[in-house]
Amino acid sequence: MAKTKKRKFHQGKYDVINKDRYMGTNTSPRYLSSWELQVFKYLDHKPGVIQWGAEVVVVPYMHPRKETMSRYIVDVYVEYTDADGTVQKEMIEIKPAAQCSQPKKTNRKRQDVYEQEVNAWVVNSAKWTAAQKYAKDRGIWFRVITEKDIFR
Repeated sequence: MAKTKKRKFHQGKYDVINKDRYMGTNTSPRYLSSWELQVFKYLDHKPGVIQWGAEVVVVPYMHPRKETMSRYIVDVYVEYTDADGTVQKEMIEIKPAAQCSQPKKTNRKRQDVYEQEVNAWVVNSAKWTAAQKYAKDRGIWFRVITEKDIFR
């Protein structure tokens, strides 16, 4: 029997409860981590949310390694009413806190691991810079949230 690789992250499909507030044709969006699942559940049940969608915003960006135009698909888009009654629009990326700052080289870290972390940081930085500009040009907020934001 072939050995299967165990997945590191909890993945699946979320069945949207409030379908009238979900923007997208598929009302069972896929989540790629338990953190995304928690955000989906929160947005689906939060009364102030007007509409939300998973992977509905595509931002063009210059891939810094390939030097070609690429597509960055943002994790979540949401429109909600804030405490003042103002409608806010946000694009949200969900990432581990460890991936939200430039990696540091340590004596204990293998070189190949460090290089993978640096590569991911360079690409993510390019995506996030493009997303900030894309959002600003459209009157939308862009932010990256981590497990520290989700589980507080």
